[in-house]
Amino acid sequence: MMQSEEYHVISPDHFMKLLDDPDFQTKFILLHLSKDYERSIKRLISIAERELCLDLDSRERQRVAKRFQYRLAILEFEKRVERTGDRWKLKL
Repeated sequence: MMQSEEYHVISPDHFMKLLDDPDFQTKFILLHLSKDYERSIKRLISIAERELCLDLDSRERQRVAKRFQYRLAILEFEKRVERTGDRWKLKL
């Protein structure tokens, strides 16, 4: 018997409001980064779209990218993540 996956659909407006919360940004980013594999901001946005069943337009994707970029810079300063080019991974 196959188990069905449960999806929680939220509106893009609600997602943008969540992104204003620094704790949500931090938790989301740290949850989806790995120590062994580097991810780009574009990939993090794609993960958010898939997991939250969103269909963001290009302007919304740019807004999300700016927020993620800012939060990743803070996490890099706190030495929780490290940057290699345009990709990020958890710091060992």
